[in-house]
Amino acid sequence: MNLLTSRRAIRTFENNHKIPRNVFKKILKDTSYAPSSFNLQPWHFFIIETLENKKKLAICLNNGNRSQLETSSAMILIFGDINKKELKTKIYNDLETSKKEIIFKKINNYYDSMTNEEIKNELFLECGIVSLQLMLSAKNYGYETCPIGGFNKKKINELFKIEKKYLPILIVAIGKKVTKDEETKNFKMETTDFTHWL
Repeated sequence: MNLLTSRRAIRTFENNHKIPRNVFKKILKDTSYAPSSFNLQPWHFFIIETLENKKKLAICLNNGNRSQLETSSAMILIFGDINKKELKTKIYNDLETSKKEIIFKKINNYYDSMTNEEIKNELFLECGIVSLQLMLSAKNYGYETCPIGGFNKKKINELFKIEKKYLPILIVAIGKKVTKDEETKNFKMETTDFTHWL
């Protein structure tokens, strides 16, 4: 099976399937190898599995995304850390002092020169990359996913008491595919439609 071509956005999952915690951790570990600027890994995942929290999340979701919410094993809220440059201490703490000072200076100079809007744009890019890595990792362990951008990004932090420094980016529903579902054909453009050789 080719993970890249077999991945689909699944909107209805097998009800009441719980992902074993050890499997979930493996999915997340593989996800953590996604690339990011300066390897700062500015993403945070808030994972909703309980019915109580799913009901809370329903307040934020657009109506078209209710099926994923009701049938998924979990809803993964993906946020980006606006204060991402502060992650350098955790990432590079084990470097020898001289090398650490060099990389810290580069990181500080880079992010100090950026506007908040530019930092947010970079977070959207990086969290988009890690979201795809998450979906492919889930597929590798036999699970299906559906990315969801249709939710109220102004309410979600307050609803789940998530710090404002975390910027809501995307929600990924994850679960087991309903086996009786027929595979629908998914139209894809030819590479010649979007590739331009210079």
